Amino acid sequence: MVRLVLVLLVAGCGGGSGGSGGIGDDDGGGWDDTRGQRLADAYCDRMLDCCTPAEMNAENSVFQLDGGGCRLLFETVYDGAFFPMLEDGEAAGTVEVDWAAFDQCIELISHATCEEIAAGEAFAPCENVIQGQIADGSQCNQGFECRSGYCANVAGDNATCGQRPGGGDACNGTCAQGYYCDTTCLPQKPNGQACSDSDECADGGCVGGVCAVICDGGGPGAGPADGTLAGVGPRLVDAACGARMECCTDAELAESSGDFGVGDDEDSCRLWTSLFAGVLLAYAHQAAEDGNAVIHEDVLDQCLDDYASMSCEEYARYDSPSACDDWIEGRLADGEPCAIGFECSGGACEGGGLGDPGVCSAIPAGGEACTGTCADGFFCNGSGLCQTQVAAGETCSGDDECAEGDCAETTCTLICDGR
Repeated sequence: MVRLVLVLLVAGCGGGSGGSGGIGDDDGGGWDDTRGQRLADAYCDRMLDCCTPAEMNAENSVFQLDGGGCRLLFETVYDGAFFPMLEDGEAAGTVEVDWAAFDQCIELISHATCEEIAAGEAFAPCENVIQGQIADGSQCNQGFECRSGYCANVAGDNATCGQRPGGGDACNGTCAQGYYCDTTCLPQKPNGQACSDSDECADGGCVGGVCAVICDGGGPGAGPADGTLAGVGPRLVDAACGARMECCTDAELAESSGDFGVGDDEDSCRLWTSLFAGVLLAYAHQAAEDGNAVIHEDVLDQCLDDYASMSCEEYARYDSPSACDDWIEGRLADGEPCAIGFECSGGACEGGGLGDPGVCSAIPAGGEACTGTCADGFFCNGSGLCQTQVAAGETCSGDDECAEGDCAETTCTLICDGR
């Protein structure tokens, strides 16, 4: 079975029982900042050659991706999160990586046949390039740190290495090989049986509600990379998580953990920020490809530079650089169908997102009706009207009411200002 999660971690969460494994023995010279892009290229080229659009959607479970969008998403996750996390793990002694084998793994994926992709054989040589060093029962942050390949309760306070739950065991998204999680671990289904997700299928994936062999040929091809947005994702992740870790105290990190899935450590910040940024950039790429938006490359570059150099006080006040408001220009008029607000000249795509179609509209401002989003300086109140936000030190009942900082108990308060 071809699953996105296998490629995301290149079997790093399914490592064996120790030692250097896989397809190479020397260290390959250590860190190489081109690996993320090369791995994204290899994965997206092969998947889009071998998978039909419906099959690709069954694999990524997000939305339809062309080659440019696919590369942007995975480059952002790999270079923004996965490889920095591996580098940190090596430095801490929690993982060992055979980088020479990793490079060979990327090369093998890039030349895999569609038959190998469909059979799940394309990624087999990559299974042991990452070896976790933490024993069962000891504390962990990520599965690839564990000798077993599994970190139980990874999002909680007491995450420990252990064995994946097996048949009949309670689960929270992950089960041992041959099972899928539906509150408890259930046996995966053979091809031809009904399904609602590819995790349920022992071979292939879930397409049209049925487990079937997928990605054995007939894909549209990857097409060209997006030269304008390439490399943007990792820069954004570095800036966002760098500011968070520099400007927030331990107590503030703990208080804000859980927002959008972000925890109180740099690894979780990188992981969730890279996923969010990757999807965002894939949407921006598609909007530009469809002629629904124009990306101003010089303005975007200035935005990233300015964002990376923000002071902690600016970070705490959400004073985003002005260039970050103008890097993409929507071309669709109010009332036209849209996928995301990027495409709309008025700034809002009512009802759109993650593949759901919407309609372009102007962002409502003071006193106008709203359903959740208002123009800068306003929030959508309980009566469904845009109301002026309040300054730090004033009374609030939710974060969106604050023009600066967050709502701490009942007061707008600057947090993560470096103090």
